[in-house]
Amino acid sequence: MLQLFGEFEWEMIRERTRVGLKTARVQGQGGGRQSIFSSQRLAELVRSVQEARCNTAAPARWSQIHLTTASRLMVPQTYR
Repeated sequence: MLQLFGEFEWEMIRERTRVGLKTARVQGQGGGRQSIFSSQRLAELVRSVQEARCNTAAPARWSQIHLTTASRLMVPQTYR
């Protein structure tokens, strides 16, 4: 009997979470952590790598982020 109440409560929590996330998306807010880069700064970093002025490691050093994070940020927006 207690398990039944536990499962019911868990389902209610999941439903409230889904509704909250959906409402946030409608209001233009997303979940997760904000990017450390503004869209302008990110575009500048991507452009410098694409124009072969520097490799991916250089923006990582400038921004004090991990190389993997810099590489992931260099992926075109359409693939995210």
